[in-house]
Amino acid sequence: MDNDGIGDVCDDDIDGDGDPNTSDCEPLNPLVFHYATEKCNGIDDNCNGQTDEERASGQCGIDGYRTYFYDGDNDGYGKDLSKCLCSPQGFFRALVAGDCDDNDPQRNPGVQEICNNGKDDNCNGSENDENATNCLIYYADRDNDGYGVDSDFKCLCFAVGDYRTKTAGDCNDNDASVNPGKDEICYNGKDDNCNGTQNDEGAIGSKPFYWDADGDGYGTTAYKYFCYASENWRAERTGDCNDSDPQVYPGRSEVCNNGKDDNCDGMQDTEGADGCQTYYYDGDGDNYGIDSNSKCLCGPAGRYSTKTAGDCNDQDSSINPGAHEACNNKDDNCNGQTDDGDPVAMCGTVPNGSPACVGGQCKIGSCSQGYYDVDGQFSDGCECQWDTYDAQGANDCDHAYDLGQITDANPTGIVTVNARIVPGSDVDWFKIRMVDSQDSGTDASPGKDLYHFTAQIISPSPNNGTFLIEVRRGSCQAASPCSNYDNFSWYTDFFGNNEQGVHSGENPCVTSMTQWNCCGPSQSDCENGGGPPDSCCNSPDSIFCRGYHYCRDDTSTYYIMVRRSSPATTCNDTQYTLQIRPTR
Repeated sequence: MDNDGIGDVCDDDIDGDGDPNTSDCEPLNPLVFHYATEKCNGIDDNCNGQTDEERASGQCGIDGYRTYFYDGDNDGYGKDLSKCLCSPQGFFRALVAGDCDDNDPQRNPGVQEICNNGKDDNCNGSENDENATNCLIYYADRDNDGYGVDSDFKCLCFAVGDYRTKTAGDCNDNDASVNPGKDEICYNGKDDNCNGTQNDEGAIGSKPFYWDADGDGYGTTAYKYFCYASENWRAERTGDCNDSDPQVYPGRSEVCNNGKDDNCDGMQDTEGADGCQTYYYDGDGDNYGIDSNSKCLCGPAGRYSTKTAGDCNDQDSSINPGAHEACNNKDDNCNGQTDDGDPVAMCGTVPNGSPACVGGQCKIGSCSQGYYDVDGQFSDGCECQWDTYDAQGANDCDHAYDLGQITDANPTGIVTVNARIVPGSDVDWFKIRMVDSQDSGTDASPGKDLYHFTAQIISPSPNNGTFLIEVRRGSCQAASPCSNYDNFSWYTDFFGNNEQGVHSGENPCVTSMTQWNCCGPSQSDCENGGGPPDSCCNSPDSIFCRGYHYCRDDTSTYYIMVRRSSPATTCNDTQYTLQIRPTR
């Protein structure tokens, strides 16, 4: 039977399992013998009188043996106490250990944890299992700001670790200042309240943005507070009076004559609008305005009614750049000059001269050569003509008019000059030679020199000092003995008197003179009234000896200037008559 070559009748181990038939509890079964390993098969494999008996815990897990744990509450989970068995035996009936309370069939690793019942229901060492019955969603809140991340959460009985908030929505779980409970702060680069925008209405630091439908930068009165523009809430300035026209808004330049209030100031075509023209203030209505008072307007407005400037007197309509200049001391045509028009056009013609406008009055500007205005009357022009002596230039001593000569031998040889002093500054110069003829000493008064010369203004009469003469004897460079009289006389002895009734004796300006008598033998006797000294009276220096014939030749040329003491007021007043005569 065991194929060992020994017949079973004689073989003491028929099944060949090494266990003699006498002790082998199954002599015909080679798998059953002493020292065989017990197996879970309903057989006493090791012939110990027990079938499928308990094994040591170290041999569990083979031959059908399994570890059975003590399960006092029969909930299918045992406590750590166990046996290695082929089948449950008594309370060792649970194949799974881990029961943390073997007296409560409701607590074991196989049950669902129930939150907040004071038990570790599934015996995993925690009463806060994820997804436990009645669990709540807790979100990870790593920055501990009370808000968690939407995508990182667990269903727990209570908060644990980072999973500590029931509120989600945190968009930056590394920044405690960012969560849905925060107020948005403008311009910090964060979505502070995690609503998906950094431009919340009413955010801290926000400012009003006005509804601006036409995008012209100005809005209506409706506004909202934002950090920056949002859709049509984009205008920082209000006041748009037409939010459907982007060309109409406050601050825009007004445009002339387009039918719009372009800058929303409540008026159209205001001063300074685009396309405006300069209108000048015309106070006197002469269509000329003041340079310094103008407005740029779309059309005339009030006194700002002319486009032509240049009016220099806007209170007088007769004064403007288009007016003709008149002689009135005004700048009639506003060219910056007064009375600068053509003098003839302003004043008319002037007899013997040309007109001029002076100080707003028509006056004689100049006279034709040889004519003068003496009376100052514009109406009769240059009414006074110079005389022939002026025409020949006898206005200074070097050009004195030559009247020829006279002699004391011909007392009737009188020279008469009729002339004019015009203008008032005029002077007439004449020259005449007075010849001293040889004296015989037999004339009416023996010993008397006949050389007596007189120049006198005889007209007008009385002269009253109006015309005065100045006489220079011998040359133009000679001193003028008298210059403020109208009568000049030169005598060679004391028998003639000068104008003051005193003897002159070759010195017409002497007003008093002692009558000398040559009676002494010496010069001192002559000076002291001594008698007849040949040495005195015959001396060429003794020109004052009375009663003696004096034969020196006194022939000389006289230069006579005639002038007025004051300017004439009429042409007739300029006329005078000078008489030059020898006298005895």
